[in-house]
Formats: sequence, C-alpha cells, structure tokens
Amino acid sequence: GGKTFEGSKNFSHTYKEAKPYLVSFKGDNSVSCVKIESEETKAAIVKGECIFPIITAPGIGKRKEKSTKFKKSEKIEIKTVNTLKCYNYSTRYYWNMSRLDDSASPTPNLFGGIRLDRPDLLIPPRKLDYGLYELQFSINMLAEPGVYTMEKFYINITKTDLVAFIDGGTKRTVGNEDALTLDAGKSYDPDTEVEKKLNVERCNCTFAWFCKKEFEDENYTLPVNLTDLPPIPTPPVQNITANDSIGPQLGGCYGYGPGQLSFMKVQDVLNTTKMTPNTTYRIRFIIAKDTRVSYRDQTIEVTPGSPPTLAIE
Repeated sequence: GGKTFEGSKNFSHTYKEAKPYLVSFKGDNSVSCVKIESEETKAAIVKGECIFPIITAPGIGKRKEKSTKFKKSEKIEIKTVNTLKCYNYSTRYYWNMSRLDDSASPTPNLFGGIRLDRPDLLIPPRKLDYGLYELQFSINMLAEPGVYTMEKFYINITKTDLVAFIDGGTKRTVGNEDALTLDAGKSYDPDTEVEKKLNVERCNCTFAWFCKKEFEDENYTLPVNLTDLPPIPTPPVQNITANDSIGPQLGGCYGYGPGQLSFMKVQDVLNTTKMTPNTTYRIRFIIAKDTRVSYRDQTIEVTPGSPPTLAIE
C-alpha cells in the first residue's frame, strides 16, 4: 500500500517480509503531478548482507552510438568483470541478444551453439549477420531473488575484406613455349568461407583478370574495381600482306592492348606463345562482392624457349 508524506524530503518505511519490492514515488500539487517508478527504484529486503551486483564489460559499448565493431569472420569474445558481495554467492548468469537493425535479413537460430549461462559470451565466427545488436547480461543472486542486475551492451557486426590470391607468389618466370596456369582459387570471402578456398556459387562474387606490359604500357593503369570497365581488348581488324608476317603490337598480354583478359574462370591458362620474350608483364586479379573489392598482382617475366620455371612467394 501507499503512504502519504507532506513537506518532507526523507521517508521511512518498515517492510515485513524479505522479498523484492518495486518502489514508486508520486508527487503532486494543485497544477501538476510527477511519478517515478523504474528498475532503479526497486528495493530488495534481504535476510543478510547482499548488494546488487556490479557489471562491467571492458571495451564493449554501452550505448548504440558507441557500439563496438567486430568483423563477421572473427570470433567474438566478450568478457565481463563483475563485483559480487553477498552472504551467499550462488548466482545465475544469463545473456540475451537481439538485432536492432530492421533493414537486415533475419538471422536464423540466433542462439544456437552459444552458451548463455556464463559470465563471458563467446560467439563463433560468421554466427551473426551484419548489423547492430543489443546484448543484455544479467546476474541473479539466487539466495535473494530481488538482488539482481542487468546491463545492456552494443556490438556492430561489419563486413570483412575479401581476400584475393594468385598461386605462384608475387613474381614468376616462364618461357614463351610453356603454357602458364593462372589460379586464383584460394581467393575467398571470409564472411562465407570457413576454408581459404573459393566456392564461386556460395561466395556469389564477381571477378576478372587484367594484363599489361610492366614497362611499356605506361599510359594504362590497372583498375582497382570492376565498375565502368572498358570493353575487353580483341584482335584488331587488319589486312596482313605477304610482307607483314606480324600485326601491330598494341601492348597487353597478346598485343591487342592492355586491359581485361577474356578469362571466365578463377583458373585459366595464359597463352605465352602470343607474348613477347624478354618482356615483363603485370597480371591483376580482382574479386568483388556487395560493397567490397580486393585485388592481387603477379609479375610475369617471359623468357625465350622453355627454361625452368621460377616462382617468388
């Protein structure tokens, strides 16, 4: 029941039972009325000394605008530091989690594989989709049901950079009589791939190969993304007479001009017989997905004949 106090700032009340109570305060006069009632006004009448737990999580944001960022591909470990003082230290820990970004797609089985009854929260890689999450952590002192604390924390799951990779290292040497395999199969999206291996269908990535002569195509800059690309260079239309055994050289891998190669796969064969001996080429592989893009370069030195191959990692 309620009590009425007039003209006093300090109030006293005797509780008859040891249990939790919700205390509310209401103040009014002839023109206005104010009522205070929240979790912060609760009272726990206990049988012995037992204070409300103090919860902290160092490094984790306590406001939405101060949320802590984690990459989707990384293991998330949230450690709490808690202060307990009670005549009986039997406790119950519990985590709850909800996504606040309504524009994101639903996350199925949000809690599957996550232990929610420990002081520390461990979230496996790729478990949470991109977006803002509210984490609620509570500690209940089991000997005194009314003695509990709940704190909110906020994390933001962000995109991981794509990984572009070309087998053979940063520099390779090959003869112009030997076919050269270009293999970017170890490129991958860390947010979808557990293994460092590209699954084109699961990754849903786009990719392309590019080529230029390292020191001769000085006016051409290799692209860094896959937007607004010019057409793929093709053999020029020309009339070759008996005296013209070789057409004009326009640069690039095959003399058609620098730019995108017509490869449609992450692994393809470079026809070195069409390349100029004693010339250095730069190959670039670009992989893109949503707003992310990554690339990797490889320098190829073409020598005459069929010498031993050399790769520099």
